[in-house]
Amino acid sequence: MGLDFEGKKSGGRNIPLKVGKNYFKKNYFMEWDPEGEMSPDRYLYAKERRYVMQLSPIKRGDRVLDLGAGRGRFSLEFARKGVTVVGVDISKNMVMLTKEAALRSGQSANINLVLCDAESLPFRRDTFDLINFVELIMHLPKPQKTLHEIGRVLKPHKHMILGCGGLNYRVIFYTVLMYLRLCPKIARWYRPQNISEMLKKANFQILRVRGVAYFPPIYVRIARNPSKVPLIPLRISMIFNHLDSVLERLPVVRWTALIMVLLCRGRKEC
Repeated sequence: MGLDFEGKKSGGRNIPLKVGKNYFKKNYFMEWDPEGEMSPDRYLYAKERRYVMQLSPIKRGDRVLDLGAGRGRFSLEFARKGVTVVGVDISKNMVMLTKEAALRSGQSANINLVLCDAESLPFRRDTFDLINFVELIMHLPKPQKTLHEIGRVLKPHKHMILGCGGLNYRVIFYTVLMYLRLCPKIARWYRPQNISEMLKKANFQILRVRGVAYFPPIYVRIARNPSKVPLIPLRISMIFNHLDSVLERLPVVRWTALIMVLLCRGRKEC
């Protein structure tokens, strides 16, 4: 597959040290494995991945750009749908891990990997049918610039999947920790109106918002070895799962989910 590169160098070489960008480029790959065996929230992120795929209006032969591809959990899933995937990440180590995962899964022919900065994409205008922009916007120092880049390389009136954290207890907790310098400042979260305003400025229309879980996913902790789990916590977990399924149907609380998945459409060329 011949990609439509503009021939310009990506911004991945000289990256400003804002919002932990350098942390992602060099070190974070050692920890970030959202669906790995050791991840306490792996079932939460697996649920997020399923919702992303359900919302993605793709068909065989489409071109999909996976921004912040990480270990390739979305790239691999899209490739299985018969589309051509371009995975982009700022970390060389993440790119290598995705390449290895693609080889193991037999999907390497459908996945192209590019080391670059999402704020300076080395692709021509109107290249992609869908852009996956999940779990990334909160880590960018210039999210508006990235959204305009997405609009530039996305074909007119095609779609973007945006995934970000909602206004919930975990956001407040980690914000306090970063303010107190008890953990690296690698993220910042936005109010719903901020997200809406940024999308509007980049000429994107929100078509659908879906919340992913509202309660602590304690079932993740107990699912590792259910034979040793007392009956009461298991029942509590089932109650939380049921409440999650109810709340996910209520538009009024969708912005408070642990994770939000938005389906957006470009309204015109950027």
